[in-house]
Amino acid sequence: MPRCKSRRSSETGEVTRLLKEGGSAAKAARAIANERHDIRTPSVAIRTLLEQVQAEYAEMPGLSVTLPQAQRLWVVDQATCEEVFSRLISRGVLRRTTKGRFVRA
Repeated sequence: MPRCKSRRSSETGEVTRLLKEGGSAAKAARAIANERHDIRTPSVAIRTLLEQVQAEYAEMPGLSVTLPQAQRLWVVDQATCEEVFSRLISRGVLRRTTKGRFVRA
């Protein structure tokens, strides 16, 4: 009996393909997030977004976004975005500038 490909391995393959084609980590993450959208629980969604945002800042150390820009970039609502950025600030990954931009700490 043939084995079915796991969702995780197919997602990993999709990320690899997008990155090889010159896509950013954010594009790859959004593609996966869109596939998972209707099956994720809020805690999984936040955990996934935490990883995505942290990866994007690691890939682009000069990234500087406002909360509304982040909401559009990662396609999330304000409350979720605030929660994620608050956690990343408390972990020392990001900091908020006096002008309200989120940058690497």
